[in-house]
Amino acid sequence: MANLKQELPEWCQKDFVPYQDTFKYTPEDKIIEWKDHFFVPQFHPETVSYAFDHHEPRENEVMVASYAKTGTTWTREIIRQILYGRDEKLDDLTKDITLPHLYLESCTPSKFNVMHNIPIPRRYFVTHLPAELVNLEKYKRRNIKIVYTLRNPRDRMVSFFNFLKGFPVQGELAKFATDDWNEYFEREMEEPYPSAMRKGESYLDHVLSWLPHLENNKNAILIVYEEMIKNPFEKTKELSEFLGVKLSDDEINKIVENCSINNMKKSDMESKSEDGMIRNTIKLCMTGTIGKWKNYFTAEQSAEMDRQVEEKLKGTRIKFIYE
Repeated sequence: MANLKQELPEWCQKDFVPYQDTFKYTPEDKIIEWKDHFFVPQFHPETVSYAFDHHEPRENEVMVASYAKTGTTWTREIIRQILYGRDEKLDDLTKDITLPHLYLESCTPSKFNVMHNIPIPRRYFVTHLPAELVNLEKYKRRNIKIVYTLRNPRDRMVSFFNFLKGFPVQGELAKFATDDWNEYFEREMEEPYPSAMRKGESYLDHVLSWLPHLENNKNAILIVYEEMIKNPFEKTKELSEFLGVKLSDDEINKIVENCSINNMKKSDMESKSEDGMIRNTIKLCMTGTIGKWKNYFTAEQSAEMDRQVEEKLKGTRIKFIYE
C-alpha cells in the first residue's frame, strides 16, 4: 500500500497529522465563538480564516460542501473513485487522505502544506462550513467544481442523533449527546449542535447560505441523497459528467457497487487505510436508508419540522424526499 506521508516532500512530512491527533475530546472542551459562528473545539477558526485568505485551490479542483450527516462521506468516496479509481497507485494513495487534511476547517493551518503537496493531478476537498465562511469568489475564479449534498431534514436529524450517541463528546459538548430521542429533538430545535453556524442556526440555514451559489452556476451541482439511493447509476453518471470524467457503463457500475453502503461498511471494517479505519471506528457509514425518521418522529415533531422547513425554505425550489 502506498504511504501518503512518504509521498510528500520531506520538508512537509512534519505537517502530516493523523486523525487521532486532531480529534481528541476532553472534559475541558468548550464551544468556541468566532465572528458570531459557533464551533466545536475539534474545528478551528484560525484554520477557517487561513483557508479563506491563503488556501489557493488549483484550476478545476473539486469541493464537496455539506452539512453533517447529509451524505458527505458517501459522496466524497464516489468522487474519489471517479477521479482516481482507474489508476491503482492514485486509488491506493488517496485512501490515506483523511478528514484532518480534506476538510477546510479541521486541523491547523500547516495542514495546507500537505494538501498543496499531495502528488495527485486533481485534488478534492470538503467543508461543512456555511457559505459565508468560504471564499467563494476565489473558487469561482479557479473554476472549482462545487458538489453540494442535500438530505431530508428528518432522516438527517435521526442520523446525527445516532452518530452522537456513539461519539466520545465531553465538556460542553456532552449535553448534545443523549439516548433520549425526545430530549435530543427538543434541544436540537432550540439549541442546535455547534456546527460553525450562528446561534440558533442549523441545517436549513446552511442550505440557504449555499443556494445562491448553486443556482445558475455551471460549476455547481446539487446531489440529493435520496435520489442517489434510488438511482445510483444515473446519479453517479451525472456526477462523473459534471466533473468532466468520461467513464464507461462498466466503470460506473463498478463505482456503484463499491460505494453501496453495505460494501463501504464491509470495506471499512477490512480496511488497512487510515481513512477506512476512521470511517469504521466513528461509524461514518451508517444505514443509508430513507424513512428511518418514521421510527423516531412523533406526529407533533413532524409537524414542527414541517413548519420550520416551510418558514425557512419558502420561495426556494427545495423539495425534500421523505420516503
